[in-house]
Amino acid sequence: MGFDSNGARFLLSARERGASFERTLTLGHQDLHLAPEERARILADYGLADAPLTDGPGFLRHLGADDVAALDVSDYEGARILHDLNEPVGEEHKARYSAVIDAGTLEHVFNYAVGLKNAMEMVAVGGHLITINPANNFLGHGFHQASPELFFRALSPANGYEIGRVVLAEEGGGWYQVTDPASVRSRVQIVNERPTFVMVQARRTADVPVFAEWPQQSDYAMIWADHAGERTAGQSPLVHGLRQRLRHIGPVWRTLRALKTTVAAPGERRRRSFQNRTHFRPVDR
Repeated sequence: MGFDSNGARFLLSARERGASFERTLTLGHQDLHLAPEERARILADYGLADAPLTDGPGFLRHLGADDVAALDVSDYEGARILHDLNEPVGEEHKARYSAVIDAGTLEHVFNYAVGLKNAMEMVAVGGHLITINPANNFLGHGFHQASPELFFRALSPANGYEIGRVVLAEEGGGWYQVTDPASVRSRVQIVNERPTFVMVQARRTADVPVFAEWPQQSDYAMIWADHAGERTAGQSPLVHGLRQRLRHIGPVWRTLRALKTTVAAPGERRRRSFQNRTHFRPVDR
C-alpha cells in the first residue's frame, strides 16, 4: 500500500480542491513509491518545495498534516489504531478526522460495505474521504475491484456526503473524470487492458446515519421507479408489456457493443476504452 505517482498527484489535487490534511487517518500504513526525481517534479508541479520524504506519513505532513494516524488489523507496521475493518468502529473513532485516506486497503476487506461505512463515519463534517482503489485488471489482487457506480451511490447526500470528483487513472495512461451513471441514465462501463484505478474525493456535509437505507444501482432503481409509476397509473397490460420489451432493447444493445469491444484487436480495444466522452472526460493530472 502507498502513494505512487497517480496517488500523490490526486492527493495534491485534492488539497487544491479544499481538502485539509490537518488530522489525517490512513487505512493501513502508507509507503511512498516515488523516485526522488519524480517526487521533486510532482511537488514542483503543485508549487511545493521538495523534501527528503521517505514514507506516506511524511508526504502527508508535507501537505499540511499536523497529525497522521494509521488504522490496521495488526501492529506489524506500527498502526496507532488496531481494528478489523470487517467490524464496525467504536464511537470514539467517529467524526474525528479532517481526511480519511484509503490508498489500497478496502479491496482487501471481505466485508466491504462495513469497511466503507467505517471510513465514511470517521470523517468529520466538513472533512474529506479520499479513496484510491483498483477498478479494472487487478483480478486476484484482493477481494474486490471497485466500480465508480459504487462511490456515486454510497457517497450521496442521503449518507451525508457530496462527491467532488471520481477519476479513472490507467497505469501509463491518462486521467478521465467519470460521469455519474444516474445523470446519463445509463451504465458507465469500459473494457480496457491496462490496470486502472478509481480515485474519489468526497466531502462529508452532515453527520447522518450512513447506509440507513442500502444504496441501489441507479439503472435498476430507475427501472423500478418507472415500473411502479406505470402500474400506479393503471396502464393497460398490453401497453405496459410493450413498454417493458422496448425498455430492454437498450441494455441488450449496450451488451452487444461491449462484446464487440471485448473481442476487438488489443490495439483497437485500447483506443476504444475511453472513447465515450459523455461518460469519460479527459482531465489534467
